[in-house]
Amino acid sequence: MSFIISIFLLLESEDVEAKEFNIDVLTLMSDAKPISNKYVVDLTINSPYKVVKVNPFYYSNATGEFKELPQISDIQFNSIRFNFETIPEKQEFLFFHVVYGPNFVFERNSEAICYTRIETTSIVDDVNCDTYTTTNYLIAAAEKPSETLFSADIAQRIFELEALPDVQSWQNFQAIIAFTLNHISEKPDYLNVSLPGNYLSSMVTFTRDMLDVMKDKRRINVLDYDQALLSIDKSLLNIAYQILLGFEGFAAQHIITLPHVIEYPAFLEDFFSGISSYTLVEPEAMSLPNIQLTSDPRTVSYVMWPWFDHIKYSFESASILDKATKDNSIDVPAGVDHLYIRPFAKKGRYLRSIVQVNQVKKNEQISEFGD
Repeated sequence: MSFIISIFLLLESEDVEAKEFNIDVLTLMSDAKPISNKYVVDLTINSPYKVVKVNPFYYSNATGEFKELPQISDIQFNSIRFNFETIPEKQEFLFFHVVYGPNFVFERNSEAICYTRIETTSIVDDVNCDTYTTTNYLIAAAEKPSETLFSADIAQRIFELEALPDVQSWQNFQAIIAFTLNHISEKPDYLNVSLPGNYLSSMVTFTRDMLDVMKDKRRINVLDYDQALLSIDKSLLNIAYQILLGFEGFAAQHIITLPHVIEYPAFLEDFFSGISSYTLVEPEAMSLPNIQLTSDPRTVSYVMWPWFDHIKYSFESASILDKATKDNSIDVPAGVDHLYIRPFAKKGRYLRSIVQVNQVKKNEQISEFGD
């Protein structure tokens, strides 16, 4: 109360003093620093492998910046505990680069990527960190090249991938990558494999090769798969056949995350045996998922499947798509009633969607599949 009264008296006395006082206040405000919060973390890493080392990263979706935190030293039975301080931001996350593996048997370590959302300064959670979570990271990193382990683009793409429909085609593709990671991690034959760069960067290269083949041919055969691995190291020979032999064990590790693969294993068993190629098997995987319309501004947004290369669209005709983009949204001019939009591979096209823009309400999704 006395502070408020003193201000009043000062302002009533002399103009000069009042002016000097105001300058002092502004100076104090400019020197003020945001207050950091202390975060207390107690997590359990859910993994089939023993965790050896964990490097945490703080990420804010508001700023788009990653901040590496000190390496965690307190690891007991896959549980980690640590504290850190940072200025709080909106949409906060903790990402983890985990070194793990069946080293209690073969003395070989692998690597994984996972994350958890920060809801409060006391973070207690169980975090899945396995070849499935790492697969989504590898796909995102293959699509969004970065000189560092993490980037805002990679994080955003991981979030998009996890929001994609859990259709058979998507889970089959994820399983091809995840089972490969399981196999390489668990077999002592690969203890001395010479990986260019490091494990994660090599697996990003392998994943990018798989996506490039899919974008070129709209299918992947076992020869494409084997060649992608052999280009990393010549000792990665006949991996497809070896995964086929251990298929049930690898599938059992993903009974929660890849249920369609467990229920319909023939797709991948035929792929790894060389009987048939990996292809898309349902319309949802051949058309744009998660189409969203907003009215202010008039925008159509969507998510790209990893096997899409670009989008062609038109506001006037379904037969002549005269515009192209690789963006995840399209601005719709005033007066336009329909958007005709079709995803393409580098060679060949997928299914068309017709969006009725004239009926748009905020966040309403109105679309239909064309041929």
